[in-house]
Amino acid sequence: MLRELVALLSFLTRLPAGRHELMEAASGFYMVPIVGAIEGLLIALPLAALLKIGVDPLLVASVYLILYVAVTGGMHVDGLADYVDVVASQRRGLDAVKIMKDPCRGSFALLAIVLIAVISLASVASMAALPLYAFIATMTMTHVIAAESMFVTAGLGGEEPYNGLARYFLKEARKPSTISRSLAIIVVVTAAVAIAGQRLISILVAIAMGFLVSYVVAVDAKRRLGFVNGDILGFTYEISRAACLLVFALI
Repeated sequence: MLRELVALLSFLTRLPAGRHELMEAASGFYMVPIVGAIEGLLIALPLAALLKIGVDPLLVASVYLILYVAVTGGMHVDGLADYVDVVASQRRGLDAVKIMKDPCRGSFALLAIVLIAVISLASVASMAALPLYAFIATMTMTHVIAAESMFVTAGLGGEEPYNGLARYFLKEARKPSTISRSLAIIVVVTAAVAIAGQRLISILVAIAMGFLVSYVVAVDAKRRLGFVNGDILGFTYEISRAACLLVFALI
């Protein structure tokens, strides 16, 4: 399990885990909420320290974006941009796949990246008024839900018609044993965050939002492409992360 978790960290973050074993990472895909928790903590703790010494909330929110890209390498943002181009094109089938694989970015992709950044900035700045323990818990839970959303989308979506890296993760996400393990992890993390000071109602609403995003994206990808790949999972992560930040900022 530890080897699988380390391999999964290597694939989904820029942390120097040092174990790039694809099959181990896929086998440990059910532990993706733990990866989200690690990401969230690594990002939230420095932000909490800045808030503690009185740094302006907007500046702290800007540092959030920098830390987020540093920890994840921006790989999910790449998926967001690729699939937004597909949605904006209104193409389906092979034409949609060609657009998604095109390395050039369209204006809608750039607009989506800017909108996600603005939502992140505004939400994190708003949550700066929370007690520090609640702020850390909230930021951590946001990344846990975003990570789990990828697992749900993978389980609901069709496999790639080619031998892509995401294909192995999708197979694991359909196994009843991995589904039950992943859900158990979410329950444990939710309880820990609730105990740490975040209201349970806001956590449950955020989780529901994450599952809703996963379902909508999986259905949309099936209609447009016929399958789910790594770009779709990255798109899911970004939309779910932004939605959860909004939920926590509003409730």
